Amino acid sequence: MLKKLFILISLLLTLCSCSTNNEEINLEEPIKDSNEVGNIYYNLDIADSFKNNIIINLSSDAYDLVENERKMGYDLVSLEYIALNEKINALVFGDDIYNKNIDKSSSLIKVSLDNTFTEDEFMDSTYIANCFENYNIVSNNKFLEVRLSGEFYCSHDRDLTINVSSVHDVEESNGTLKNNNTYSWTINEANKDSVDIYYKMMKEISDEEIQRNKSEKIKLAFKLILTLIVLGVFIVLHKKLKK
Repeated sequence: MLKKLFILISLLLTLCSCSTNNEEINLEEPIKDSNEVGNIYYNLDIADSFKNNIIINLSSDAYDLVENERKMGYDLVSLEYIALNEKINALVFGDDIYNKNIDKSSSLIKVSLDNTFTEDEFMDSTYIANCFENYNIVSNNKFLEVRLSGEFYCSHDRDLTINVSSVHDVEESNGTLKNNNTYSWTINEANKDSVDIYYKMMKEISDEEIQRNKSEKIKLAFKLILTLIVLGVFIVLHKKLKK
């Protein structure tokens, strides 16, 4: 009897741990922030609105560098000065500015900029309109298509990572696919003169997406039921051993 129960438990545990999708792909998590000095992250989450978060990592002596610029009479146009002192416009037209948070608790100074755009505002957002030589955004009831190309003007000689996440299906993109339906691009010294970013997102929920959501719920329910069965078997076995 105990041997049969042991075989049953082993079988159930095996079923619980395996995936019902034989072609499961393991994707890396997108890097949306780090503690590396000099890195900039532009993160965009698209749902009903466009939530934008920009992380700028500055060295711990950034304030001293800005003060030195003042004393030397330099034009105050460095990334350090802009990030620490300037109000940063979120839109090309209008008075909307990014909410700014400066964190000096770690070994670097981390500047975080946040703003939520409507779709129309995103098309006129400062970072898109002012930083790329060419930008073309097409939007209708069915899809949103973004093409950014040519020279990138806002590098400040730093590496920039762009992460775009969406709850909708992405029909086509030349970015690197990460987890959570996130596509990533990197702009650096080598490619800043010839940037090419393409992203096309479907707005309507497709039949495939509906079916995928149903499948995920069925798999979750199946695993939960198997887990409960295994737990029940262990309880029964434990009681039998006590007797």
